[in-house]
Amino acid sequence: MGYWFGAHSLGLLVHPYQSMRRIVRQGVFVPLVLLPLVCLGIWWGVGVVVAHVGVLSKLGLVGVAEVLESVELVRPVMYVGFVWVGIFLGLWQGMLLYLYWRFRGVVER
Repeated sequence: MGYWFGAHSLGLLVHPYQSMRRIVRQGVFVPLVLLPLVCLGIWWGVGVVVAHVGVLSKLGLVGVAEVLESVELVRPVMYVGFVWVGIFLGLWQGMLLYLYWRFRGVVER
């Protein structure tokens, strides 16, 4: 089951048109339509954990002033990365929803 989940997930990224058509016809892995939304949630959760745990662990090792300087340098880079990945995942989610809606209408006829 894990192999097929991974294969369909990669297929949705590499060739979404063919993969979504296959998913809608078979009707087995339909929850994969929300894969980008799940990925965005995981991306956000990991970012929050890394930001909080990383800063807290640095506070014990070095002085507070040095931590604040390093956080101020890293925060914009993390923010830009999060925004770009969020935009990509949002566009991917929109495309998958559109393809699902389009193929579901064809299969129902």
